This record gives sequence, structure tokens and C-alpha cells, in this order.
Amino acid sequence: MEKIEQTTREISEKVMSAIRTGGILPHSRWYFIIRNIIYAAFVLVLLLAILYLSSFILFALQASGFTLLSGSKFFGIMTILNSLPWVLLLLVIIGIVSTLLLSRSAAFTYRTPTLYVFLGIIILVIAVSAIVSSFDLHKKIYERGHNFKPIKSLYEGFADPEMHNGIAGEIQSIDDRNIFIITPRNESFEVIVSSSTEIMSSDGLTVNDKVFIQGVRKEKTIMADIVKEINEQERNMLFNKSYDRAPNNPSMQIK
Repeated sequence: MEKIEQTTREISEKVMSAIRTGGILPHSRWYFIIRNIIYAAFVLVLLLAILYLSSFILFALQASGFTLLSGSKFFGIMTILNSLPWVLLLLVIIGIVSTLLLSRSAAFTYRTPTLYVFLGIIILVIAVSAIVSSFDLHKKIYERGHNFKPIKSLYEGFADPEMHNGIAGEIQSIDDRNIFIITPRNESFEVIVSSSTEIMSSDGLTVNDKVFIQGVRKEKTIMADIVKEINEQERNMLFNKSYDRAPNNPSMQIK
């Protein structure tokens, strides 16, 4: 007990000596309160930005058709690496590290181990992002702000299936080798099916089925790698950049 008191006394003397010599500048209580408020504000802004970007990444993976292909034979490591939005993921990582560093400088976390703070941020980001992406928030943001260039570029650049060689449509007719579809924007395509094309359908494809197709597109022809029959829920997950006008094909309208 005496040793602790002696150590405390020595520390106090060193601090007072540093203050007298100008090595440490004394600050009022309000200085620390205001500083912590500023730190907290920056942390909050960073967290909101991280949550927006991370929830958008989950939304983009669904809206682009990436998750629809999880059962395909073509779905492998390279598909994942080529489909992930690495720029956005890097921004999220930078944001998480910045949030951790800022929070460590504030009084409200300095007694908490760094690992706990880091894990807390990760769990918060994953949980909230999963919840947000399950709603139509990002579709509504695009619907209301698609005329704003940054929003248009972000959503159409990362969430549009056509940016990943994918397209959704309704089968209009089928012949021996090819499928003819019409998209929500009333565009017609001929889908060429070869022996290497994977057909993902439980009971075969028929006219009026809704399908998601991934393959190389050349004008109005698609060399299909995958043709997957989709249901109503899967169809509604896909991105539709025709919010500025009513689709010409009501049967394929994506709400």
C-alpha cells in the first residue's frame, strides 16, 4: 500500500514539474469534454459512411445477380474475385481502421482493449449492413437520386447485372438451340445455348419463364454460359435502372 502511494506521489511530482517547466500544458475540463465530443462526432460520421458502403456492397452483390449463381459449376474463386467490388471493400477497411484509431484517442474507449473495440466495430458493421440490405433502402436511394451523377455512377457501376455480363428477361420463344427473351426495358435478345451452357432449372425452361443469363453479349446476341430460371423474389432483387420511366414490359417489372 505504501509502495503504491509512493509511486502515485512520484508520478504527481513529475507531472507538476513538467507543468512548471512547460513540458505539459494544463487544460480545463471543458477542453477534454469538447475534444471527446469532436472525436465522437468524427467516429459517428465514419461509422455511418462505413455502414452505408458495406450495406451497399451486400445490396450490389444481390442486385447484380452474383448471389443467384452460387450453385453454378462456374461459381468458383475466380468468379468471386472478379465480382467483388474491391474499391468499395478497400474504402470500408480504411474507414474501419480510421474509426479504430479515432476511438482509441477518445476517453470513451481508452480503457477498453483494442481487440475488443475492433471486434465490436466489425460485428456492428456486419449486423447493421445485413439488416439494411434486407430492405429496399438502396433501391429507393437510386430511384430518388438517379439523376445525381455520383449516385447514378455508383449504383449503375456496381449493382447493374449488365456490368457483370448478366441480364434478366422473360422467355418469349424457344427453338432447338436458342432462347429468345425480352427484358424489363422491352429489349429483345437472342440467347445462344451451346453444349457447355449450364441450364439451372428444376423442371426445364418454357415460354414466359423469367430467367437470369450470364454470358458474353454482342449487340442483340448473348453467348450464354449460364441460364438460370428465377422466381419472383429473385427477380425483385435484381437491379433495374429504368426507374425514371415505367417499364414497357409490365410482366417483367422489378419493384
